[in-house]
Amino acid sequence: AENFNKPISCYLYPVRITSNNGYDAINYHRWNICKPALKKGKTTNIPLYVFLKKPLIKKYGEKWYNILVKQIEKR
Repeated sequence: AENFNKPISCYLYPVRITSNNGYDAINYHRWNICKPALKKGKTTNIPLYVFLKKPLIKKYGEKWYNILVKQIEKR
């Protein structure tokens, strides 16, 4: 069997990343199949950015993730 490393996009789904002019746009892809997971996130009080912490850090680094959290907490 071959070693296959899944792309980071698989770990980040339902977050989609689109690169343009050196910047990444990070958007949530709404899809009915994800509704049960969103419902569970609400009942367990785990927001998507927390659930995706490891893949977000893998993609952008811990410093970036900590800045994201601070920005979200300001809201």
